[in-house]
Amino acid sequence: MDYDLCYLWSETGAGFIRRLQELRGVPFTDSLERKLRFWELADAAEDVLHGIEHGLSEFRDQSLALLRGFLAERASSR
Repeated sequence: MDYDLCYLWSETGAGFIRRLQELRGVPFTDSLERKLRFWELADAAEDVLHGIEHGLSEFRDQSLALLRGFLAERASSR
């Protein structure tokens, strides 16, 4: 079920997932948050590679910008 939350995480953020977990009676743990952040990064990295593989330079560049943003956000929160 955790993986099912990864796209909601990207679209809605931590507050929504916290509330969703609360309504489900399931805790929002540090472990879950780390998994969701990892999948968010992995999805963006996969999109960069897809863009490279298929010659989709605009998609590649958009995905790379998104990935850079995620990484910068992580670096600033440390």
